[in-house]
Amino acid sequence: MSNSRDIEAFVETMPARYIQTFDAAAIEQHARTSRARGTRAVNLGLFNALGRSQTALCVVAPDRPGLLAITTWAFVTCGLDIIAAEVFTRQTGDGLDEAVDLFWVRRQPPLDAIALIPGDIRKIRDTLSNMLQRAPSEQLPPAPVGSRTPAATGTLVRFLEDVDGRFTTLEIESADKTGLMFGICQSLFNESIQIVGSRITTQNGRVKGRFEVTELSELPIEPSRRRLIKLAILSAVDNLPKDAISLMVG
Repeated sequence: MSNSRDIEAFVETMPARYIQTFDAAAIEQHARTSRARGTRAVNLGLFNALGRSQTALCVVAPDRPGLLAITTWAFVTCGLDIIAAEVFTRQTGDGLDEAVDLFWVRRQPPLDAIALIPGDIRKIRDTLSNMLQRAPSEQLPPAPVGSRTPAATGTLVRFLEDVDGRFTTLEIESADKTGLMFGICQSLFNESIQIVGSRITTQNGRVKGRFEVTELSELPIEPSRRRLIKLAILSAVDNLPKDAISLMVG
């Protein structure tokens, strides 16, 4: 069990939203997973999430461009759907950024009623660990993964300004489908956009996501870039060629 000093040190590096979202038991489990990573490329642990029936996973790894795309791709290849997610970045004592990514997952249909077992958790950890040994361009598919269900209309994408001007908030709402979060993360990575935090929720078949994003240079995203980013996301989410939806993007 992590001692109180370890937990306090962990909490001090996390944003206020994290502390407001999770209870003491979950925070202790996240801190333990982070500490147990040591010098490994990634660590993964279960945690208890009040009010949620899905399996809750904490993934910690040194932050790097494409990390979230690789992580969500690992879930897809292991046959999992992401129901919700909370993504955070913290600065460790050595001055490096560590991603603390929290996911609620289930098996992809028609196996979604079958609970995950310890062997599934080990498979996810090993798959992700192997993927992180290579560059994203060497393993991510060349195009967004096609959905098992027909692409839905009504996908909404908009940018909001962060209050301090450092990050840009990207809001996305779409119909839920397998590989959705991966498609979003891959399209942002392909546009050289860094995700520094996000919150994803699913309710009544609709997914709502808020992403804090910057350029890889950590500069805010200029308005001239936003149309291209919207176009890339819509192409990924609705599985349509860009020229077919270019008139939809304002």
